[in-house]
Amino acid sequence: MEGEVRSLLLSAHRTSCLRKDEIGEATIINLIVRNYLRSNLVEQASKFVSKATFPENSPNSEWARHLYYLGRIKAVQLDYSGGISCLVQALRKAPQPPRALGFRAEVQKLSCLVQLLKGEIPERSSFFTQEKGMNSLMRPYFELVLSVRNGNVLDFQAVVQKHKEVFDADANTPLVLRLRHNVIKVGLRNINLAYSKISIDDICAKCGIQSRGDAEAIVAKAIRDGVIDAVIDHKEGYVRSKDIGDIYSTTEPQIAFRRRIDFCMQLHNDAIKAMKYPPKKGQDIEKMEKHLREQIDDADLIDELLNEDED
Repeated sequence: MEGEVRSLLLSAHRTSCLRKDEIGEATIINLIVRNYLRSNLVEQASKFVSKATFPENSPNSEWARHLYYLGRIKAVQLDYSGGISCLVQALRKAPQPPRALGFRAEVQKLSCLVQLLKGEIPERSSFFTQEKGMNSLMRPYFELVLSVRNGNVLDFQAVVQKHKEVFDADANTPLVLRLRHNVIKVGLRNINLAYSKISIDDICAKCGIQSRGDAEAIVAKAIRDGVIDAVIDHKEGYVRSKDIGDIYSTTEPQIAFRRRIDFCMQLHNDAIKAMKYPPKKGQDIEKMEKHLREQIDDADLIDELLNEDED
């Protein structure tokens, strides 16, 4: 069924391109991408978006939908920075409250997950607003954020099991399951900051890890990835944290500052592109007069050539 609908949409897209129907083209592109995502064909959706040019003069409603789909594609493909950028722009272009509550809630849910996958904690204002109906829709994701922030795997699994139907209905279950590694990382980071020396058994209890061997492997991977700065003593069975240096002596603040500058510059460029100016009447009249003079000159030239042939 989805394949038949997709064929009709692709045919309609070709027709709209030939007719230069920008509004129809934008609408059909969004429908095609939505069809791909409903069928879990993320790679095909990504290739289609890279080949199809979305009209810049499309309405904000279509732009919001397109940016939302782009954000979902990038999130699935592990491009979390690009995904959160698209989702922020989608929220900015979406209709303002109280309209489009469902769409803004979907964008906010996905944005919350992408922020968690990036290792960031969403702001509390994202979950508690004065808009009627939004708080109840965001409640499961608020509980998910709390479980990730605590860094306990058992609490995280309990929240996932409790709200499994909600995550399935939102098509966010694959992204939610990816958060397990982030939960463990947060728990290890909290332990590294709180304890200078801790046994592996205590790490298992605090993070909710079932096996001692799994805990050693997870801690070793976290040390290799730079999540924590510590040393494992396998004989004694404990983890010893190293002294934390001055972060301002590294290039990390510069990288974070550069990332914010890039985001602001992209926002400025998008705002410039979105600005529309009315055409200048004087220039239009001059163009029409010039075009008319060219036509008269061409007609005179043709008459002269015909007269020469008759002579």
